[in-house]
Amino acid sequence: MLQYRGYKVICVMRGARRSYATRPGAVAYPKGRWVYPRPGCGPLTVFATYEAAEKFIYDDNELVFFAAFTSQKAILKYLKYLGACVHAEYVIVPCVWQPWNEKLPRNAHGKPIAVWDNNGIVLAANLPRGTRLARAVKCLE
Repeated sequence: MLQYRGYKVICVMRGARRSYATRPGAVAYPKGRWVYPRPGCGPLTVFATYEAAEKFIYDDNELVFFAAFTSQKAILKYLKYLGACVHAEYVIVPCVWQPWNEKLPRNAHGKPIAVWDNNGIVLAANLPRGTRLARAVKCLE
C-alpha cells in the first residue's frame, strides 16, 4: 500500500489525542498506531506540509474536519459532546498516511463531498490548500 509523509492536526485534551474534529466520526490518534475512519465514516484528513497545517490552525480554524457520512443519531450525540474541546490544545504532528481510494459521495448537484464544517458539508474542491484525504493515518509523535 502506498504511504506518504504529512502532518496531522490533533486535539490534545486531558491527555487524550483526538481528531481536531469533535463531531461524530472523530477518532483517537495514539502515537505509532494506524488509525482508520469509524464504520460508515471517512475519509480522514491530513496536510501535505507543516505550513499548510499551520495555516489551517491559524487562518482556517472555522472548518471542523470529520467524516462526511454521519447519521442523524451521531449528530445528536455530538451536540452533547460539543463543549468538550473548548479548552483543548491543537498540535501538528508528523504522520504517514495511505491515500483514500474510494469514490466520495456526491451532493445533489453531482459535486464530490469530502468533510463537514460548522455549516454543513464541505465540497472536496473547497478544502484548505494542502489537504489530503486518507484511508489510514499513523502519527509518528
